[in-house]
Amino acid sequence: MMTAKKLRADGDSKRFKRPAMKKRDKGVKAIGFQVRSASGAAGTGSTNHLLHYSTRSCWQSYVRPKETLVLALETKTLLSEVRILNKNACAVSVSVATDNRPRSYLKDLTICRTIAKLQFERRVLPSIAVHAVQPMGIPSDDIETESGPSMSTVLSYTTELT
Repeated sequence: MMTAKKLRADGDSKRFKRPAMKKRDKGVKAIGFQVRSASGAAGTGSTNHLLHYSTRSCWQSYVRPKETLVLALETKTLLSEVRILNKNACAVSVSVATDNRPRSYLKDLTICRTIAKLQFERRVLPSIAVHAVQPMGIPSDDIETESGPSMSTVLSYTTELT
């Protein structure tokens, strides 16, 4: 007869076994992007700082109450989230489109690239300051290899960070 201590060491005890956890974000990874455009007044700090997180550098704006960044994602993607690592909390509106035209942010087109438009609103804060932006999702190539051709859906939503 084995003691409880030996059972724990062997991993045979039901009491000490932990169920295998399913990985929730399987396949989700950071998606590369290029900053296509930034609103004209946003000149403090380069938009290149947004590609890699660093507390020493950030993209800032003191002039306008709203600033806009347009990002071109490197691949067609099922976008799950956009992580915005900002220095100060402000309201951020995120919209996704297949082309960089105002009307295409609402309708679905044949995808050759994916565009994400981020609109920052400073409200009562003195400035808008963003350390990095990190789009997260599953590239459509990964989806198509596992389950066939993918269908694209364009969504628009607003997130408020407080």
